Amino acid sequence: MDKEDDILADKSQSIHEEDFKSDTYVLRKPCLVMYFSRTVPNMQHEKGEHYEKKIVTIKDGSSSLANEKVDVDIGTIHDFLSGISRQTKMKPVFELIRNPTLENIDDKLGELNDRGHEYGSFIFVICSYLDEGDEIEIYNGSVSIDHFFDKIKSFKSMAAKPKLFLIQADDKKLFPTDSILKGTTAYATNVVTKKIPTDADRIVIFSTIPQVLASKQLPSLLIQAFIDVLTSNANMDLLSNTPFINGKVVELIKKLERDKVDIPVPLVTSTLTKQWFLGGSSQFATNV
Repeated sequence: MDKEDDILADKSQSIHEEDFKSDTYVLRKPCLVMYFSRTVPNMQHEKGEHYEKKIVTIKDGSSSLANEKVDVDIGTIHDFLSGISRQTKMKPVFELIRNPTLENIDDKLGELNDRGHEYGSFIFVICSYLDEGDEIEIYNGSVSIDHFFDKIKSFKSMAAKPKLFLIQADDKKLFPTDSILKGTTAYATNVVTKKIPTDADRIVIFSTIPQVLASKQLPSLLIQAFIDVLTSNANMDLLSNTPFINGKVVELIKKLERDKVDIPVPLVTSTLTKQWFLGGSSQFATNV
């Protein structure tokens, strides 16, 4: 390659050698935070209730989502990520997709094939409900979480960059009913952490505990635990924090006092190849 060809070569998707060899993800570009929001289940609960998601208004005037009315989980995560970014010069890019259809999802994710190189990391926050087939409800039906993974796993623009899928899909079978008695004991499954052999640089935290079980206007148990732990352990990498996140969820479950009801803690799967300090300023690093 001559000098002219070298000058014209597109290096926007290249990775610094020292970054590639680093034990941590070195993030020199902003994080893309993409919210997929479904606030009403597709079918009514057996009691005739919808159990709609709690709604809050985003008050951050500097955000592209300022004054938007959103799911309390999205609003809480948004405030958390915005708070981290205030410590640095690199603000995340936020996108909100309400009541997504399968076409919406494919279009939005498909765009990342061309523009994924603009970002250093990705956070996909999916807030919806679980359908009877354990898929995630969308406006025109349901979709498996694998559909999200399969759509982007071949995108070179996203290779070697950390991707978090934070999923709150309320299981309607766990909605409150008159037949559920209050007690002093709650039962939870064991914390599960898996290593998956394909699709590197991805971590998934998937909770089906209904948001409605959280009292008043609080976010879901997952989001409460996620932010509490990452705030307290900002200097610990994300994967190492996941047992603490699930431990916090168990604490919150116990406070629900729902006897003889099996409430599963979030499922964690990871193929991260490096440490990702999501709770600290390194997530939105400004070094170039």
